[in-house]
Amino acid sequence: MKMTFSCTGAILGLAVLAGCSSSGRIENESRSSAPPLLTSESLYGEGHRLYRAAEFDSARHYLEAALAIDSVYVPALRDLGQICYQTGLTREPGSAAHESEFRWALICYQRLESARQEDAETYNRLTEITHALGEQDLFLHYAGKQAERFPGDRQQYNLGLAYFEDGLFQEVITSQKEAVSAYGHSPYVGGFYRLLGDAYFAVDRQQTAERTYREGVAAADERIDFFSTADPEFRSGSPYKLLSESRRSMLVSLRKIYKLHGKTAELEEVDRRLEEIR
Repeated sequence: MKMTFSCTGAILGLAVLAGCSSSGRIENESRSSAPPLLTSESLYGEGHRLYRAAEFDSARHYLEAALAIDSVYVPALRDLGQICYQTGLTREPGSAAHESEFRWALICYQRLESARQEDAETYNRLTEITHALGEQDLFLHYAGKQAERFPGDRQQYNLGLAYFEDGLFQEVITSQKEAVSAYGHSPYVGGFYRLLGDAYFAVDRQQTAERTYREGVAAADERIDFFSTADPEFRSGSPYKLLSESRRSMLVSLRKIYKLHGKTAELEEVDRRLEEIR
């Protein structure tokens, strides 16, 4: 308990006998031994140390305290956003804990963007988190910014996916045709063709969709063979999974079209391919 001594008041004893000068000395000594004033910088420093040591729960306490003083303190926002993001990844998708962590991460990265931290990592997180949370309008917003500021194969795929989920099928067609042209050798090429075919199918251009799916399956086959030859470990990584899943999705879509139009020979061929890659 902090006590303040004074020459006046109801407290009696040695202070009264010693006089006012003694009281003033004790008060000055008490002030000189008081703990230093906590600042956002000092709180962040301890939080960052704990973050680096992977003591996330303790780190959060200090980082949140730093942000309670300065809600847009960039270093604390970065560490806390990353902690919430990483923790969210360990939670069951769709669970309350997963959503809670990702929503806190979203707040951190949105504040970072507001603080002019408009770097690639910030937009990577914003697009990934908003998509995982089903925030379609925000996903489209950030995917557009990401593709504009940091163009690339993944960014173009994210933009096409955002357009498709928002029902903007003509924008899907335009963006994914551009993606095929610019990034035709990318592991995302199967995804480009899949989105493009799905958009054509959605606007009832079934013949064009069929042709697109066939071209997409051939492109995915070629890329899988190429990457597998170049790297024996390729089939154990995420690029292979991306290509393989896109190829399977396009084959399933082709099966639907062939069945709808009674194309027996083509249907049998697709069933054979699906059985091969099961």
